[in-house]
Formats: sequence, structure tokens, C-alpha cells
Amino acid sequence: VIHVTSPMLETRRTDSFRYPKTGTANPKVTFKLSEITLGSDGRILSAVDKELVQAFEILFDGVEYIARAGWTREGKYAWAILLDRSQTRLQIAFLPPALFIPVEDDAMERQKLIDAVPDSVTPLVIYEETTDIWIN
Repeated sequence: VIHVTSPMLETRRTDSFRYPKTGTANPKVTFKLSEITLGSDGRILSAVDKELVQAFEILFDGVEYIARAGWTREGKYAWAILLDRSQTRLQIAFLPPALFIPVEDDAMERQKLIDAVPDSVTPLVIYEETTDIWIN
């Protein structure tokens, strides 16, 4: 996207923004979180970066956009509004924190973390809408 400022201005400059062109792939999206432990004095004792137990595209087939995300009021789940590329399919999903594992570069250690997650821990799609027209 290129935005040309007013030609009446003394400095005629353009602002360029990177954006996928029509027909090109979108950036890959995923969820990550940081688990932060605080001491009684409010100081950070530890911070652990976490990632999804499975690849985003496996857990959310066909999803290319994370429109919004946050936490439920009681903090039990992360939630997200997800859209497909054509923006004709919308999902609202809950993601339990147990769906995330510590980031681990060692393949064997990562597999141990994956194996420790029960099969019952999955995203919960609480709403889905599909339409022939673009969802705003």
C-alpha cells in the first residue's frame, strides 16, 4: 500500500507499507504465550515462553487470519476470532493454557512435552459461521 500525501504540502513524500499482494501467500499466524511467575513482592521470578502443542494449521484447518484474541474474564481460556482467507468462514475458539508447551529446540525433549499433553486437551470452537459473502 502506498499513501501519497497532499501535493500541496511542501514535502511531497510517500509512505510505503508491506502488505501481501493479491494472489500471494499471507504471513503465517500462530499463538504463543508467556507464563510469568511473580514473587510476593511483585517481582518477576521466572518467565517461560510457550507455543502450541501442534502446528496452528493442523489445529485450525483453513484458518489464515486471527482477527482478535484475548482471555476469558476468569482467565481460564484464551479466546480467538479466526477467519479463512476468503473471510467467509468465522470461528470463535477457546484455547486452554494446557494446549501450550514450553518452547524447546531439542526434538526429543519437545516430543516428551507433546506426549505429556492429554489427548482431551484441544481447542474448543464455540461458534462457527459460514456465508457466501465476506464477513465483516
